[in-house]
Amino acid sequence: MGRRRGPGWPKGRDSQATLASFRKHQAWRWAAAVAIVIGGVVMMVSQADIRLAEARVSAGVIDFTRVAQAQSIGNSVVFPLRNAFVGFTITLGCTAALLVIPFFVLTSGLIMARRTSIQRGLATLGLLVVALFAVNQARLLVIALSMRIWGFERGFEISHVLLGTVVSTLGVLGGLLLYLWVLLWTRTPVTEAHG
Repeated sequence: MGRRRGPGWPKGRDSQATLASFRKHQAWRWAAAVAIVIGGVVMMVSQADIRLAEARVSAGVIDFTRVAQAQSIGNSVVFPLRNAFVGFTITLGCTAALLVIPFFVLTSGLIMARRTSIQRGLATLGLLVVALFAVNQARLLVIALSMRIWGFERGFEISHVLLGTVVSTLGVLGGLLLYLWVLLWTRTPVTEAHG
């Protein structure tokens, strides 16, 4: 006995063409989902390189905003403060890469479950990645500014533990809401062309 089809499913040759089209689109969904998960794995494996890039960008942002004349050395950002050079190091726990990796898996799952199209899933994931990296840069700027205002030790304690956590938490929540809003903005079901 063959597979039962719903009442709207075409019969005869149209049925075979529709089934072939559906299988082709499912194959594309599987390929996209696997590629997205691989992208997350690559991001996790290359997080050391990402931290280097984040340090370079952070030094540029701190310098551009005139908080301090900052430079990056490896994954550290240093700047002069009261006759000494101080700064911070972007560790594994401080990188935005670890914040976005779970969204790669989530996007992959939503695409496979046909809750979103491949295009919308990829666009939303890209938007979220940019947003979370920007939030992390804002957090690092707050840390540098706090060190300039309250000194190295006190400024780092206040900003890293309190202010930085607030900025990160609000940023991740905002990113998650943005992610959900874009993915669920139009609740039209994902349909694939048949035939």
